[in-house]
Amino acid sequence: MSKKLFSTLIILSVVFSLASRAENYPSRSDLLWVTNPNHSDWLYEVGEDAKISVELYRYGIPVDGVSVKFAIGDDMLPADKEGQLTINNGKAEINIGTMSKPGFRDLRLEAEFDGHKFSHHIKVGFSPEKLQPYVKEPSDFKKFWKNAVKEDKKYPLTYTIEPVEKYTTDKMTCHLVKLQTTPDGKSMYGYLFIPKGGGKYPAVLTPPGAGVKTIKEPMRHRYYGEGGMIRLEIEIHGLEHILNSRVYVGDSKEPLKLTCLADCVPYYPYIVCVAHHDNVNNCAYIRLTEKSWVDIEIERYGEFRMHDYYKKQLQEELELARQPGYSL
Repeated sequence: MSKKLFSTLIILSVVFSLASRAENYPSRSDLLWVTNPNHSDWLYEVGEDAKISVELYRYGIPVDGVSVKFAIGDDMLPADKEGQLTINNGKAEINIGTMSKPGFRDLRLEAEFDGHKFSHHIKVGFSPEKLQPYVKEPSDFKKFWKNAVKEDKKYPLTYTIEPVEKYTTDKMTCHLVKLQTTPDGKSMYGYLFIPKGGGKYPAVLTPPGAGVKTIKEPMRHRYYGEGGMIRLEIEIHGLEHILNSRVYVGDSKEPLKLTCLADCVPYYPYIVCVAHHDNVNNCAYIRLTEKSWVDIEIERYGEFRMHDYYKKQLQEELELARQPGYSL
């Protein structure tokens, strides 16, 4: 692929097709939850009650006489109210109350069918425009980033691109792209999928979500490339292969010995403090906090306060990571 073509791809991706996928809704489920606040924008004033209509469909048919457990709490905190409601002819309504100060309330729902549990949750805001940042903006914030942009402009963007056969199919090709962004070797990586057959195609750029991580399961979105769309999925921290990285905990002078995926699992709940490319050893350098955020929560509050929804997500992620063939 020529440098001109690749540059054009990047420009088209950014200008026309910036997209990322939010995955909070339970996909591929036999049950469909439909939750609608009585305010169409999901926003309320402090002191104003929020009422949520709850609809539940199984294979598209409204369920009837089904008991649903609910839990209500402030965002990211344990529930302060729990109970049950009954779905009649596919519908029910619940008043989740209000807040005395700006913030968000979270309604968590759970129903059981044939021994399987199905959950859903919805958040509404109360005067969120009045929320104040906990950390104040540094006085040199704009100056810092202005200088950073100025320095970055001194170094022209360079890249390498190599084929990835294991992600190439009869309908699309896959390449691993390395974009070097600074003179000291800091880079970002991406998988570039292009439909076979030549011609012009729409392009999609998929930026990463929150957190420092590599690209997981590049083939889970294969329908883009095989369906006639160019797609570039990127990570921005320069972590091409976690097992080839030097990972440190706290102030440790010795890196962790990570020889397989199972070695990485215990460190999932840790927080990344530093992540960059180590030019001397030609690998990623990662430094984690001395303690995991679970330990930090327990020390701070005397308990693990993350509510069940996120706790369950973490547990499922850790279990998935232990399965053979899982890709970081």
